[in-house]
Amino acid sequence: MTDPLLSEFRDYVAVVRRLRMECPWDREQTHRSLKYHLLEEAYEAAETIDHDDMAHLRDELGDLLLHVTLHAVIAEESSTFSLVEVLRRNREKLIRRHPHVFGDKTFDTTDEVKKNWEKTKLSEGRRSVTDGLPRDLPALIRAHRLQEKVAKVGFDWADKADGWKKVEEEMRELHDADAAGDAGRIQEEGK
Repeated sequence: MTDPLLSEFRDYVAVVRRLRMECPWDREQTHRSLKYHLLEEAYEAAETIDHDDMAHLRDELGDLLLHVTLHAVIAEESSTFSLVEVLRRNREKLIRRHPHVFGDKTFDTTDEVKKNWEKTKLSEGRRSVTDGLPRDLPALIRAHRLQEKVAKVGFDWADKADGWKKVEEEMRELHDADAAGDAGRIQEEGK
């Protein structure tokens, strides 16, 4: 018996591929030309969540899925990567970043899960917990996400005086590394 999800997904991808071949508008699209459409669809999905509008969320998630699929199909056409690779790499990443579900680690709290998530991302080549945060995010969203990320690694204080103490401590460490001429420590402290 065929899994209805697999059958539906296969049919869906076939429709997107046909649109790329037969629709003049879809055929003209590139990753760049679709970039802002992708962002618009993401904001539309976010708005339905803000309004607790699940019927429209279903539709907006479909629009996001179209963009993910369309970008993958465009990449397939130039042999850059395939939709299969997108799915495989994301599945592998989810498994790697959830060792408490797919491995032998145990985390009892959401905070432990978040800390492990950031640690795993660093082991994957990120240089800091803020690495990978898109520069083009709207300023308030970017500031909020930066604060969330640094709070996960202990940069969150109830009292601003404690925050200033941490800034002074980090400056002292950077100054000491500079005074010692320790280029490795300077680079590490400067992150």
